[in-house]
Amino acid sequence: MPFLSDNQSVATTVVVANVLAGKFNRVLQENSKVTVAMTGSVVSGFATVIVGRELLIDGQEIPDTAASPRNPEDIIAQTVGRAGEEVIIGIRNANAGANVIRTHVYIEPI
Repeated sequence: MPFLSDNQSVATTVVVANVLAGKFNRVLQENSKVTVAMTGSVVSGFATVIVGRELLIDGQEIPDTAASPRNPEDIIAQTVGRAGEEVIIGIRNANAGANVIRTHVYIEPI
């Protein structure tokens, strides 16, 4: 089962278009269940999740647990994607300080 992760400190008002950019398994190799779990270190971290042409969430606030994402507690989106579709996760920090945003993506072939 492919697993993708990303941890990054996002400065105030910064938007990251795709935290998975450049990662090999961001493009699904086969039809798969895609599960996204995220956390931030402080409030006001927001996420957008797209799989293929399906917009799952747009500007959803993520939990501010200041810990690694837990499955299932910190799941923010789940869907089924087709082979060849790309997983895109955008993030935005609206906090007055830096926000460490952690992302886990579980890909389960079906």
